[in-house]
Amino acid sequence: MLSSARLVALALVLSTPICTSAITVKGQFLGGQSLGPTFGGGDIDTIFRAAARAWEQAIRDDFTVTLNYGWGSSPGGNHQLLVQGGSPNRELVGEIRVNAQVFNDGRFAQLFLDPTPFTNEEFTTFFERTQDFGGGAVNVERRYSGADGISVPLFQDLFSIMAHEIGHGLGISNANTSFIAEAEDGNITVTGSLPFAGTIIPLTTNNLGVTSHIDLTGPLMSGIGFNDRRLPTDLDILANVQLSGFRNPNLQTVPEPPTLLLFASGLAVVLRWRRCLSDDVPETLRAVRKP
Repeated sequence: MLSSARLVALALVLSTPICTSAITVKGQFLGGQSLGPTFGGGDIDTIFRAAARAWEQAIRDDFTVTLNYGWGSSPGGNHQLLVQGGSPNRELVGEIRVNAQVFNDGRFAQLFLDPTPFTNEEFTTFFERTQDFGGGAVNVERRYSGADGISVPLFQDLFSIMAHEIGHGLGISNANTSFIAEAEDGNITVTGSLPFAGTIIPLTTNNLGVTSHIDLTGPLMSGIGFNDRRLPTDLDILANVQLSGFRNPNLQTVPEPPTLLLFASGLAVVLRWRRCLSDDVPETLRAVRKP
């Protein structure tokens, strides 16, 4: 039998989508041509929209960012911050360019253009893991592999590349002043009332200093692999929430709070649910509820 605390926790999970906001990732296709070979038959517009949806579901703050996208003149994925501002400071407008990865010998890792990017049915295996960086065991990897029916020996997933570049646009960017200030010590520290507060997220470095990538194998914002699909992890989400001053991450692994806090939170959910019914339900449905 579930304890009363766990019942309230379950209620919190089930009620999360009710009357919640979400970030909006807007973008228009800038044109260009694919530099290397592609397969799958999907289109860049739908894939961008699917990758944007993954982040929109991950951050439940009312905010809109514009990230226009297109094929680039160089291989790989590239993000450029164009406009930032506001309080807290956030990227407002950016640009994403993508293309097939080319190697030194001239070979390409073909781009998989998923014709159904909102689902993952082409992959047979899903793997996830957690790791503790000082604030509790947090999810650091969500990865699909085992591409079924794909005979290409080496490929990169355009959905994963788009999701990675959108992640840069949401905070983890070398041009973002919030990132520059936070990353001065080589990491991002989750603070305040955010879940997993105290988590210290390490960043990679090179000859030029700290880079805008997580120094760990697994997170979407550490880089893109071959022959698999990466999704935003809770570590990725927390990094961008911390950097851009968001307050409502939609995590799948949340530390269990004390029982008293659970009951207080459960009461808040009920009150919010009643308020949502009052604010958002059409008049015809309100009339049905009246005694």
